[in-house]
Amino acid sequence: PVDDLSKDPPEEIEVSDLVLPGMSIVSLRETEQVDNYPIILEAGEYTEISADGKAIIATCYGYPHITLRSAEGKQYVRVGFVPLCMKSADLMEARLNIFPALPRAAVPGLSEVLLMLEQSGIIYGVDRAAIQFALDTVEETGLPVRNSVIARGKAALDGKDAYLRFEVEVGPLPGKLLGNGSIDYRERLMFVGVSSGQILATKVSAMPGSAGMNVAGEIIAAMPGKDLLVKVSDDTRYNDDDNTVRATAAGVLSLVNTDTIRVSSRQKIDGDVDYSTGNIRSQNAVDISGSILPDFMVSTKGNLVVGGNVQAAKINSHGNVVVKGGILGPGAEVRVQGDADINYIEQGLLIAGGNILIRSSGYYSDIQAAGNIHCPEKAKLVGGEIVAGGSVIVGQLGAAAGKPVNVAAGTDPRRYRRYRVLQQEYQEALTSVRKWYHRFGKKQKPKGSIAAIEEKLEKLERELSGFNLIPGTPEDSLGEKQHFFSAATISVFGCLAAESIIRIGNETVVIDRDMKNCKVSMDLASGAITFLSM
Repeated sequence: PVDDLSKDPPEEIEVSDLVLPGMSIVSLRETEQVDNYPIILEAGEYTEISADGKAIIATCYGYPHITLRSAEGKQYVRVGFVPLCMKSADLMEARLNIFPALPRAAVPGLSEVLLMLEQSGIIYGVDRAAIQFALDTVEETGLPVRNSVIARGKAALDGKDAYLRFEVEVGPLPGKLLGNGSIDYRERLMFVGVSSGQILATKVSAMPGSAGMNVAGEIIAAMPGKDLLVKVSDDTRYNDDDNTVRATAAGVLSLVNTDTIRVSSRQKIDGDVDYSTGNIRSQNAVDISGSILPDFMVSTKGNLVVGGNVQAAKINSHGNVVVKGGILGPGAEVRVQGDADINYIEQGLLIAGGNILIRSSGYYSDIQAAGNIHCPEKAKLVGGEIVAGGSVIVGQLGAAAGKPVNVAAGTDPRRYRRYRVLQQEYQEALTSVRKWYHRFGKKQKPKGSIAAIEEKLEKLERELSGFNLIPGTPEDSLGEKQHFFSAATISVFGCLAAESIIRIGNETVVIDRDMKNCKVSMDLASGAITFLSM
């Protein structure tokens, strides 16, 4: 039925049972003068007005119905339409509508329906049994069957990426997702001893995947698995013949971001890094039992474990970092190429090329991970800025009495830093140009330095308008449909405080009220940020 478009009740008229594409459903008689007999034709979905404007034509197989209404001295004739078959937007499913036949007609048979489906472009995955069942149901009950699924496509099976299968126990990665959906928060194994010549890992080759097909018979290409470039240090060797990684010397193993393997010696420092030790610059893995005191620096090629705190000190590690205590105070900077596993951070900077695990809390800190940021359910992040290339899992996010926290998931940290610089440069240039025009007026032609600033402003506008923050996309691809979606999520087990600033990829939203136990994600169809209860 068509919605009533006037104050007068419409009159609905059944015209036919099943009509064919191109068939005229309603037409004005040639003997009538349209100007003197004001009849207005209105085409609904799956119908169209003929070229001469005097008929309504079906555009597919289906069942029409006509609604008549009067308004302002004119008669309106509207044709609604229920199509025989409907294809989903992604062409992976087709549904059937079958109505009982009028006394002068008959319900089509299976062969007729199959022919009509083929002519409607539905040629793959057709379920004959489902069609016959629908036809039999209409015959037996005298009632219509609507939206019966009668064809399904076959989804493409994407290939599997190449990966390293480790032949030694390397322990869990920080925040590893387990098979039951829970998170593994065990401490990773550090300083795993290996011997010279020992096989450390074997590269498992990528799998190509298999193509699919939609109901229209169109091939859906599979995404092939990505190859893996194995990175090794001087104390390891990768053999292309058997895809193995072997140690060339005895030492301890460092696994960085699942693709980089290093073997080095273990350097042990009992106590604190202070004036008695000086700064530490090591080609090895380093085990510090105490803290790193203010203004000192530790740089390692392998893994680093700090038994105490990082107190306004600096760390730069090419491996993974575990801080048993906290990262404390302005001036505290931890930069790590692999994963970082810490207890807490306050007013510090933490940048990781892998995942970050924060076991207790983070207050007013700058936290950036190319991978995921994971926190146990009781952990909280308050104030500051948290940016993850992957997903964020946390107990509490923000606090009513604190400054708003800015959290981004599915956002490349390196690009985000560049994006913030571009934004600042844009605002400074815009302010300069506005001040100049305010002083001299718009009629004055800019010249000299202000003309150069205007040129810079235009360049920044172009760069920002196309700047895509989603990892793995071309940097200048913002606005392109194939590069707009991020599957990353932000999961909050406790309270998500009002005024928190949430970003997924290139989309942001400010939370207007406190929320609890929610998962924030991006809707694939609209690209909007959505909230679901957990």
